[in-house]
Amino acid sequence: MKKGILTLATLIIVNTVNAQCVDEANVFEFTFDGKTYELIKENKNWPDAAECALERGGALVRIDSEEENTALFDAISTFDVIPSETIAPDGGGGAYLWLGGTDRAEEGVWIWDINDDDTGDQFWEGAVDGTPVGGLYNNWGDEPDDFGDLQDRAAMSVNGWPLGVAGEWNDVNDDDNELFFFVEYEPVDGIEEEDASMISIYPNPVSDLLFITTAIDVQIEGINFYAISGQLVQLASENWTEGIDVSNLEAGTYFIEIRLDNGVLFTEKFIK
Repeated sequence: MKKGILTLATLIIVNTVNAQCVDEANVFEFTFDGKTYELIKENKNWPDAAECALERGGALVRIDSEEENTALFDAISTFDVIPSETIAPDGGGGAYLWLGGTDRAEEGVWIWDINDDDTGDQFWEGAVDGTPVGGLYNNWGDEPDDFGDLQDRAAMSVNGWPLGVAGEWNDVNDDDNELFFFVEYEPVDGIEEEDASMISIYPNPVSDLLFITTAIDVQIEGINFYAISGQLVQLASENWTEGIDVSNLEAGTYFIEIRLDNGVLFTEKFIK
């Protein structure tokens, strides 16, 4: 195996991720169908959760299939979500996690507002007796009902409520409820995942030195860093010998892209 060093003092930082909106200890990552998601176990109202998701380089989750809905619901038990810690009293007293669906801009027009700008693809029209739009997926319980004229955000049920079962969606109040939430990330443009058996990085999460190991017959030709949003952190040096010093990198989530001499691009997410 080979090891190398590259200090971040030699990097030109183009952009980094501001991930200070949550404690990384409360962030739980998983993947489905090639896409990365996070279940964040911190209580925020919908606007603050949406803002935090954007700061992290992602967005509140959009669900487009039963399989995706199942994968997210399975994460709730995988990561031991405690129902009593994420309650929406107006949602039948049930426990929920925020999704990216909203009809805040126009009552009954439910859209996936991934940028929190009141625009996005419409997936539902009307209330509980409404209809799907554009063939897009939905998984409402006996909802939405806009109870009290205040329920404008979609959330996934953890443990069921009088009008639905666990895994189904309910509309709940966005400002008064502070819930856990799901974040999703689009694949990073220009980064291709290839043969992971050739190379590895450690430790992850990392605080000071990030090490690279490669197969004996593989050489590294270049290293790039990317913010999770896809912005490149360009390298001014390729002198790697004893590890990558990340002590000066802001706390957050990043991709390292390593170009091998056989043309393979290896990418790995790491947390600082």
